[in-house]
Amino acid sequence: MICDTPIVLLDEVENAGIHRTRAMQLLRQHRKIFIFVTHDPRIALLSDYRIVMRSGTITQVLRTDEAERQVAARVSRLDDLLSGLRERLRQGERVTPRELEGWA
Repeated sequence: MICDTPIVLLDEVENAGIHRTRAMQLLRQHRKIFIFVTHDPRIALLSDYRIVMRSGTITQVLRTDEAERQVAARVSRLDDLLSGLRERLRQGERVTPRELEGWA
């Protein structure tokens, strides 16, 4: 599952069709440095640090703080809701406004 190198680069793991949060949990068990290339707010906010790049240059290194961890919990719940709706629609099921109560 994981290579023997101490640092692992993962590019756009959210496009691989896997459960992102579960992947992060599994990866943390291996006690390696993981560098994710991502535009996914769920993955970015679950990380300890974010490296911000513009035009091929590092412009900031941000450490995820407690306020962002609180936001991450809400983003994860919202992402789970959207993933569930997406899967139901793929299965040809109907959705109702009630399913979005409290979110939109």
